Amino acid sequence: MPRLSTMTPFIYAGHYYLFPKERNAGERDRTGYCYAFHYIAEGRGVITIAGKPYPVRKGDFIRIPPLELHTFDTQEPHLFVTYNIYCDLWNPAPGKDNPLVTYHQVDPGQLVRMLPCPELDEMPVVLPLRHHPMLSEMFVRTYDLYAAGQSEGIKLAGLYLQALLLELSLLPKQTSFDPRIASLSERLEKGDPDLQVASVADWAADCGLRNTQFSTLFKRMTGMAPQAYKTRMKMRKAAAALIESTRSISDIAASHGYSTIHHFSRQFSAYYGVSPSAYRGRYIRKEMAPD
Repeated sequence: MPRLSTMTPFIYAGHYYLFPKERNAGERDRTGYCYAFHYIAEGRGVITIAGKPYPVRKGDFIRIPPLELHTFDTQEPHLFVTYNIYCDLWNPAPGKDNPLVTYHQVDPGQLVRMLPCPELDEMPVVLPLRHHPMLSEMFVRTYDLYAAGQSEGIKLAGLYLQALLLELSLLPKQTSFDPRIASLSERLEKGDPDLQVASVADWAADCGLRNTQFSTLFKRMTGMAPQAYKTRMKMRKAAAALIESTRSISDIAASHGYSTIHHFSRQFSAYYGVSPSAYRGRYIRKEMAPD
């Protein structure tokens, strides 16, 4: 029986997509021809898979195997914004014209290869990653590598996806939950204005912990040191501004506390691997369905 460590992922397609409410009817009763993985970057709603509804929101990872009937349902003002990856997990070089989903009868000849893999099959359909920022970033990085369109990057995206699935399979064994850190992380993800500008020492005080104790518990639960988490938070806000607005890069840099655009560009490029202008160009939203 195959294991996740022996899979050979091949990504067919990747999308960064805003689900407009009027598309709800068009996102119903889809059946996938391949494995689909989704990460909800913004919004909340309900995804129904094999007849079971799952309330989902920002920070959730969703796994949809082939042949599973599924429906996306998002509502204003919290519309889904998602990263979506469609792939074959067990065939390193499948045909490139395979369809992703169908709204009609399934053609068995179009299905990807499906193998029983307990590590994958027993993984929850929905996994909250709000307290696991490293895993969230791995999903986004997988998409980034694929979206760049370079052959070596696409191959690397498959390896990232394999590593991510291996990490996710270990989550139930690794989780070290602390309610104080969880509460702080939740407020940070919601954009608490006071916490956004507070120092790491202030975060520790907010949790009622000494600095060293706070840093240890924070890293144990999130996988990141507090200062790295702060940098990630700032970079994500800047990236969102690049994608969702037409503001100049100089203006975005200044609004996030950078004295010069050059300093901002260096840190952004070091974090995402591309310049702010290249990142913005990659994420132009298209008014089209992901399939």
